[in-house]
Amino acid sequence: MATARPRTRRTSARLAAEMRRSRHLMRAAQVAACALYLAAHGAMPASAQTANVSGEASTPGTFAEVGYGVGSVVGTLVYVPWKGAFCLLGGLCSLVTLPFSTETAGKIATSSCGGAWVITPAVVRGDEPVRFVGGAPSGQAR
Repeated sequence: MATARPRTRRTSARLAAEMRRSRHLMRAAQVAACALYLAAHGAMPASAQTANVSGEASTPGTFAEVGYGVGSVVGTLVYVPWKGAFCLLGGLCSLVTLPFSTETAGKIATSSCGGAWVITPAVVRGDEPVRFVGGAPSGQAR
């Protein structure tokens, strides 16, 4: 006949660790939900609203705008780590170049850490390009 094991310190510690993990997961879910909410509502500028026949404001393509906002958030979550790694490597190369030429070191740092750090809804729509490398915009001479 099996008897119930008394609760020991070990199981209490395991239970406490599981509760901490579940709190962290819940907090991460809340942050993600807030980010999606803000992206969805921030994706629709006031200038995009038009007046309909009765004079009330309407928002054309609201679902599309929400989709662009969600795509912007997801794209940024994927893009930022790569951009950060590129900036970090560029910064290291800039430090190596600094003793020889401060101008070149500055150009390397500007090129690697400049540019876009977030993916905007306009980029997702295709209205704007992603500027991965900083410096002068592509239409201007360097």
